[in-house]
Amino acid sequence: PVTMRLVPNDKSFSQQWDMKLDSANWGIDAVSSWSSFGQGGLDPAGNEVVVAVVDGGVDVTHQDLQQNIWVNKGEIPGNKIDDDGNGYIDDINGWNAYNNTGAVDSDEHGTHVSGTIGAIGNNGIGIAGVNW
Repeated sequence: PVTMRLVPNDKSFSQQWDMKLDSANWGIDAVSSWSSFGQGGLDPAGNEVVVAVVDGGVDVTHQDLQQNIWVNKGEIPGNKIDDDGNGYIDDINGWNAYNNTGAVDSDEHGTHVSGTIGAIGNNGIGIAGVNW
């Protein structure tokens, strides 16, 4: 059967050569994947997909990432207590191993990498992540 391919309306999606697979690019063919498998953030069994980015940090307030940034629901922000007992204090959005703190610094490269993975797609701004 012939089906319509899902192409997000994000302003800069046309510049994301890595999301396309054609004779000029060695991309990942995300459009075909989204059309076949969806863009939900859940695995086939319905479990939430969480991806760790090991980089210099990420802008957790970025408009194209904020809704998809992982939040440790077992922690109470700013109380300086390891509420979930995992050995890390106030690790709300991850852990800053360099500074040994739960404060995840904003970093351009880490934000770029995180956007490639999980930027919100089809919201008319920015880009679309592989798993939007």
